[in-house]
Amino acid sequence: MKKKLIAVLCLSGVAGMVSGNYINMTGKGFSYTEDFSSLGVVASGWNDGITVRGVYMISSSVGIPERLGVSYGQHSTGGAYHMGKEGSKDRALGWLTTSGIGQSYIGVRFRNQTGKDDLTLKYKFVLEQWGARNDNPETFVLQYKIHSTNGTENNLNSKSWTDLGSAKAPADSSNSERYIDGNSNQFAIEGSVNVQLRNNQFITFRIIDKYISKGNAMVGLDSITLSVEL
Repeated sequence: MKKKLIAVLCLSGVAGMVSGNYINMTGKGFSYTEDFSSLGVVASGWNDGITVRGVYMISSSVGIPERLGVSYGQHSTGGAYHMGKEGSKDRALGWLTTSGIGQSYIGVRFRNQTGKDDLTLKYKFVLEQWGARNDNPETFVLQYKIHSTNGTENNLNSKSWTDLGSAKAPADSSNSERYIDGNSNQFAIEGSVNVQLRNNQFITFRIIDKYISKGNAMVGLDSITLSVEL
């Protein structure tokens, strides 16, 4: 499978322990990956933090979605979707962010169960563009927030987050919905960060899709990887 990435970082791992609506980070060598293949190939309901353990969605205009549409790039109606090639279980989760959706968010929550208070986290968030109808580049920003409570509530549109990086879906001048192969149109936000995360505190990462006029690209989060270095 051909993959076009803005940056390259290889992280391998297995899914971490889960508890409640978050993922427990359990010590040195902890490694987490999520590729959204569990979403299947049909439209389905969305149970925030549960459908995909620890993963949350919200938009500024419509709130938390109740359902996920299924798309292979052919849609023009704003909303929450899982997307990929028709019939393929290789999925990406995200939004088609239109004026009726407003700014949209997708995030993942972890709890520090390492017994340590300061952690170095390596992360990689890979996004794929499956539909092109955006005259303007569409910006995606990765941020994180440390919090001690609300371990099971959606806090993605709250204030006081720390930036980690950004990337853009390139402009397309077709002016109408157009399928493109997301496997060949990827971009990643990745790196490492030292966080003063006390034991038992939560950390949430969020991707913001900053809606702009004529920026209606269909982009989904294809995979998340995160590992801990103590």
